[in-house]
Amino acid sequence: MSVVFTELEATALLALPKTTGNIEDYIPLNSGKTRLKIQPTVGADFSFILDINLNQKISFKVSMHHQEDTNDIGLLRVDFNGTHKNPEEVIQKLPAEFHPYAGKIFAPSDHHVHIYTCPDEYPILSWALPLTVHHFPVKEIKNNNDLQNALNYFAKEINLQGNLLIHPQLTII
Repeated sequence: MSVVFTELEATALLALPKTTGNIEDYIPLNSGKTRLKIQPTVGADFSFILDINLNQKISFKVSMHHQEDTNDIGLLRVDFNGTHKNPEEVIQKLPAEFHPYAGKIFAPSDHHVHIYTCPDEYPILSWALPLTVHHFPVKEIKNNNDLQNALNYFAKEINLQGNLLIHPQLTII
């Protein structure tokens, strides 16, 4: 498996201030997938993509995914109403916070966050933690306010300068 970024480098990439070039970006709830190109606000040789997937057919599945663009490497993803299975095998250098979740199957009601860890041992973003034990403050999405709060916090997590907004006249329920 070829490693493109160390965990330290991935953390530094997440921390880079970034922009879409707009003060506000509207996320349409009826489009399914919104992809935004984002650039560092200071001279770095990277570009990034932010994907926001909204699937109303699967009890309103929301996935917010941030990746480095040129290498197509995911850096962080938060899934609401999505499914996932963590790897079974725990290696020594895997952070201890993941150990209790080895082999865990996340059901749609198990909202979770995928974190870039041990890229030389596991596929990128193959490990997830339940949102119930992670610092991400939005634990579930039941309405537009929850979705807006999740977008706001995700933008902070990836250091996006500017606002991600949903259209106020659209509803998810």
